[in-house]
Amino acid sequence: MKKIISLLLSIIIMFNFTAQTAAAYRDELVRTYESGGCAIAYTVVNEWDGNRQISVSVKNKTEETIRNWALKLDITGEIAEIWNASVYKTDGKLCVIKNNGYNYEIAPNSTVEFGFRIAGDDLDFPENISLCNKTADATDSAEFTFEIQDHWDTGFVAAVSVTNTSEEALEAWRLFFKGNFEITNLWDVSRLDSEEGFLVENDVTTAPIAKGETKTFGFQGEIASGETPVVSDFLLTSVVIDIEAEQPDISDILDEHLILCFGKYIEEENAVDIYCSSTAEGIISIYEKKDDSDWTWLADIESGNSYKYEIAEDFSVKQIKAVQETDKGIIESEPFAITHTENGYGCEWPDSDNDGLPDYAESIYGTDPENPDTDGDGLTDYEEVYITGTDPLKYDTDENGINDADDDIDGDGLSNKEEIAFGTDSSNPDTDSDGLSDGDEVNKYGTDPLKADSDEDTLTDGDEIAVGLDPNNPETFGVPDAEYKFEQTVSADNWALS
Repeated sequence: MKKIISLLLSIIIMFNFTAQTAAAYRDELVRTYESGGCAIAYTVVNEWDGNRQISVSVKNKTEETIRNWALKLDITGEIAEIWNASVYKTDGKLCVIKNNGYNYEIAPNSTVEFGFRIAGDDLDFPENISLCNKTADATDSAEFTFEIQDHWDTGFVAAVSVTNTSEEALEAWRLFFKGNFEITNLWDVSRLDSEEGFLVENDVTTAPIAKGETKTFGFQGEIASGETPVVSDFLLTSVVIDIEAEQPDISDILDEHLILCFGKYIEEENAVDIYCSSTAEGIISIYEKKDDSDWTWLADIESGNSYKYEIAEDFSVKQIKAVQETDKGIIESEPFAITHTENGYGCEWPDSDNDGLPDYAESIYGTDPENPDTDGDGLTDYEEVYITGTDPLKYDTDENGINDADDDIDGDGLSNKEEIAFGTDSSNPDTDSDGLSDGDEVNKYGTDPLKADSDEDTLTDGDEIAVGLDPNNPETFGVPDAEYKFEQTVSADNWALS
């Protein structure tokens, strides 16, 4: 029970429970959002005249660590104070909040929490909260040095220094390089898997790298007798805050070149802004295709990452793709379609199996673009990637003997498939935070698991159950539940009277 209902003791030794004090819970207390594989909960912890105390939790439901996290939310009012995070940008409408450094990582199935106090006249819930961090190529933003500090027959000790030559700090960085040796030990960084060379990422001692600052890490290596250690092909990435977030994020750009291409229709200009994002340097060529015709060259993007495609004549459907020549050969993006609609044009990636996961994403996750449920577990590939966070390639992700559709991740009595059907959060046993589990609301009480106060009588469903009221009837005993009084007779030696 979220709130203890007040007890009024009369001189005739009666308990007088009044539900009126629970009226403070008549408003929504928590709202949940989904973004980037994370479940985000925005909770009103306390409220008083012109102020709200807010708690925000971000749970990483993916299998990859999220680094240098930041959230973009549309809120009004002014953030008066904040803890466990910092305000990156705010203009009274849009607010970007980022990590505080020590909590810059969210491991898989882990949660980070922060809070703030907001003041103003209109303090409603944000319409949208989304992650706005992405991995970007930062090779041109740094200088690299390699120094051999000690060398003996087949072994050596060396140091690599990274100097930030850009105007912004390099946060959550990773560095790829090649060498004619093997690394047996390293310090001040962590090593990641890479088949083509060495891939390391910062630890708490080597990030961030401020403007003009140099950070150094070292390692011990083994090399053939008589050889001199040599390094080459430095490639640096950094996780940056992307406020615009108009183009797709690239989560890992180190071991192979990738290119993505998408568009956004601008109605007032009758044009499509085509965005390209590539891990390689150089000119990006845009091609178009109409019906069953061949691909034809449209334009070259020599600088920046976008091209404005002005629509001179109406058409039904066109496909657009990006092509680039790299040091590893020619790469192409998955095409996207520009389709004529009643409101102008729309842009979308192809989804051959109509499971909600575009074909390009299916290729990244390794799922079958012709099969909406690749692993045959009863959940579509989209539902597994973006809703339940389970493995779309694995029939039983947690190997507990229950397929992912029938499994109950949060133990609330509803299977993952049922949670999706009811719109509840499969990682939160009490989606609406009313004190009743989602399973009990659906199977036992018949209340709305998405609504803390099903009968809208100003009392939460959990409070009504606790005091013996009907959460589906605003007047359980013929009078408004919020005004109903319970009476109990207790003995004179009851603890409540002592």
